[in-house]
Amino acid sequence: MTRLFPLPLEGKGSADIESLPSYLLRLAHLHAVPVSRLLNSLPYERQVNPANKLLSGSLGSVVRPNSTTNRIIDALSGVCSEDCSALRAATLLPLGAAMARSASSFAPHLRWCPFCLTEQVASSEIVYFKLVWQLSGVKACIHHRVRLRTSCPACGCLQRGWRRMVRLNVCEHCGAKLDEPAGETPDRPLQDCAPDLLHLVRETASTSTPDFPSGGSCQVVRTLIHSLKEAGACPDRLAHVDVLEISRYAGRRLMSLPMARRVAFQLSITLRELFSGDVAGINHVFGFCLLSRLPADLGPATRDHLAGEQKMYQSLISLVERSESAPSLREVARQLGVSVGALRYRFPRETEQIARAWQRRQVTVSNRRLGRVRNVVAECINQWGAQHRGPLTKKGLLRFLRATTDLPKEPLRRQIDFALTVLQARREISRRCLRQGIREPWNGIRKQPQVLNTMNGSRRTFRAAGGMRNELNAPATSKELCSGHRQSTDAHGPGQTCGSAT
Repeated sequence: MTRLFPLPLEGKGSADIESLPSYLLRLAHLHAVPVSRLLNSLPYERQVNPANKLLSGSLGSVVRPNSTTNRIIDALSGVCSEDCSALRAATLLPLGAAMARSASSFAPHLRWCPFCLTEQVASSEIVYFKLVWQLSGVKACIHHRVRLRTSCPACGCLQRGWRRMVRLNVCEHCGAKLDEPAGETPDRPLQDCAPDLLHLVRETASTSTPDFPSGGSCQVVRTLIHSLKEAGACPDRLAHVDVLEISRYAGRRLMSLPMARRVAFQLSITLRELFSGDVAGINHVFGFCLLSRLPADLGPATRDHLAGEQKMYQSLISLVERSESAPSLREVARQLGVSVGALRYRFPRETEQIARAWQRRQVTVSNRRLGRVRNVVAECINQWGAQHRGPLTKKGLLRFLRATTDLPKEPLRRQIDFALTVLQARREISRRCLRQGIREPWNGIRKQPQVLNTMNGSRRTFRAAGGMRNELNAPATSKELCSGHRQSTDAHGPGQTCGSAT
């Protein structure tokens, strides 16, 4: 089995542990290949990414506790220097069985703190992205109290990472430095740093067997609710505790990470204690009976600006009218802060019109792209002999167009196959017409075949009809043209021609 160059995982056993996307980027940079090529070379590819959908998203999503992340780690641990347990600690896989799936709990793109990157370059010259930066609840760096970045300060592009070939402190699009402070001040509050999530990452990174059991949070809720009923806690001290919301998870229902943070705050326990299900060390005198309110960042998302149906309808119409092109229904729902199902339920006619307009737009874009592909292929074939020395081949033509245009590979390949097939067929027809001494069907106005009286006329006709004949094969010599004309006249006698015989 092929082994990769040894590369240690940074920050192991601490809250500053490196994330799996960062490790993949550094490992790919060490081998001078993009991450997409590194992952495609692993043996998991057919199972995890059969339709190449993995590369269509962001690399930052590879920390989510799902089967794709698990298979990537299993395949990577067999060829790199880090074992499976260390790579699992670089993701949220330890919470896979204990936590409900929630894509909003993780940042869709790579995030970083510019001051941390500057310190890493100054101390060890090893730049990496931390795992806590990929959690949506962590909005600021706890060490510098600055907001985490998601885009380049120079060009404003997001760092997707799949085809990245530079270091982590450099923008993959414009080459600008990502560790420039750019006038940021350390004024973010502590709640933006999410200390509870940092503590959870530290616990999962420092434990040898960090997997949490399924249903641990439900067991904790059941135990504390039962203790609450037996003790008869004072209702005044529970004024800010949503007991009804917490009791929903006393059965087998798992919590998402935002919901677990809210429940853990109201129960005055840590996330590790909530997900582990070990109630032996939990305070049973109801530490959650606090008079402090739930912080705004832990509370559910408020949608008061779209609470009324009439106001939501006005926002929907205004959004569609402001859009320069027909937006998709999912994009409209995302900008309004509601689900697609809510829009379909409240406004079925409008959502159907938005979906049809988006489909028509996709068809138009596809037709324009197909027309551009046809024009580019035809122009390149016509100019191949003047711009290239080698023969015209499918692979060479496809390689040249992929390097000089931004068109997708498959439409180019199909159009090249079709164009060269038609070109070969026309060449064969031209050759047969020359043998018989008649004009090609597409090169004359008259329907009846005409006699080629002169050698120069036959040569001009052949060159005009053949198109790229010189690029596919060697050009016909005058001897070949003479022999073809002589054969046609000999077959009908010395005084007859092909045109008179027919």
